[in-house]
Amino acid sequence: MTGTTYTPNFNSIGTFYVICESDFSGDVQISNEVIVHVPSAAGIDTENLKYKIYSNNQQIQIMLSDVQPNTYLTLYSIDGKKVFGQQITDVNSMIETNLSGVFVYTLVTGGQVITGKIHL
Repeated sequence: MTGTTYTPNFNSIGTFYVICESDFSGDVQISNEVIVHVPSAAGIDTENLKYKIYSNNQQIQIMLSDVQPNTYLTLYSIDGKKVFGQQITDVNSMIETNLSGVFVYTLVTGGQVITGKIHL
């Protein structure tokens, strides 16, 4: 890339590490590393998937109309740190956690990403 600005465009969820390296007539400068957490992919259609996600104390109940291979639930703390992750293999799943508080979740199944907030 050549220029003075950079707008990252992430095409998948995950954690990314961005640095900037500039070379001005042989004077190379490298920026500090910036960690970018991408918990959801905006614009992915979830209309065809029917789902219900709710909590009961430290349990998460997930009911899906369809489960694709590699369906995965991830919980993030309010400050964006990943605190829990588990693969989902059944359309009706009960997940036990030892967490309490408010969390952001992402549920990835097939090409669809569902995000929301849950209180445990």
